[in-house]
Amino acid sequence: MKKQFFSAKTILKAVFTAIFVLGVISAIGSGQVKAIGMITEPIDLKDILRGQAVSETLTLVNSQNVPAFYELRSEGDVEGWVKFYLPTDINFENPLTKIEVPANSFFDAVALFQVPQEARNGLYRGAVVLLSVAGDEEAENSVQVKQRIEREVKIEITDKETIKLESQIIPLKYEVNQGKPLEIKVIYENQGNVELKPSVELTVTKNNNNVFKAVFPYPENERAIKPLERKVFDPLLVWQTQGQAAGPYLIKVKVLLGDGIIQEENFSLNVLAFSERIMTFVAKIGFGSVGLGWFLIGLLFVLLALNLAIISKKPQLFQKIFKLKSRLIKENNN
Repeated sequence: MKKQFFSAKTILKAVFTAIFVLGVISAIGSGQVKAIGMITEPIDLKDILRGQAVSETLTLVNSQNVPAFYELRSEGDVEGWVKFYLPTDINFENPLTKIEVPANSFFDAVALFQVPQEARNGLYRGAVVLLSVAGDEEAENSVQVKQRIEREVKIEITDKETIKLESQIIPLKYEVNQGKPLEIKVIYENQGNVELKPSVELTVTKNNNNVFKAVFPYPENERAIKPLERKVFDPLLVWQTQGQAAGPYLIKVKVLLGDGIIQEENFSLNVLAFSERIMTFVAKIGFGSVGLGWFLIGLLFVLLALNLAIISKKPQLFQKIFKLKSRLIKENNN
């Protein structure tokens, strides 16, 4: 897979920032003091089941030097289907009526679309609307004309379930010290239209023999992964190397849904014994070369031995140097 140096969201933010800055300059020139911003890429939700909840991130912008206060609402066919939350409110417990965006910053909010159970199959159109509002201190002393920006919303409702899960298996390290755990980060992306709770099977083998095998169920304290949601577990899988022999291991990871295997990943792990850790440390000193590392360590000991020999033979020399240093420090302080 090719690496993407800039994500689509990053590019959109950069483009939007340039356009937004020009808009602010124009607004100031025309006498309009305040301006609002929201990345307005359309929200297009397809194959959504009735009764289903789907979240979407909204990126708001404040280019002013003071905090800005925004109101969010939904209009059109989707009016009343949407509530707004902070990204940190992962269980959607505290809906927002007004959002404060810090000065000169981007700010994310989450729109949670709840499709009614009685909705029929078909395409529904509407908008998420961002309105500027006065802050608490301004509200009592000023009358403000609300500015607004719309983000188009299209929701296609179906009665056909689609199960599609993408996952990334990321070992935090490919080498671990003997007695330290192997930790594996897992990222899930639910690209279907039903909530999912995948489990993971972890198998560790050495010399073609299984030394560990277990199924890690989806964490009980975590809600299911909603459609179109990305969820990160860092780490999700942990294998303790305590009591295991040093050397290479083969790690096999399977992502499971029900009785089916969604994805398989294999990678090698090296468990380092104490002697190997010493050699790795020496190689770092030698800029990747063990031989150069030992040479530099030996040279350091030789220099230390020479210094000790000089001190033992001419202690008075170092006493004079110490007295001179003490006198210079006193003179500087005076």
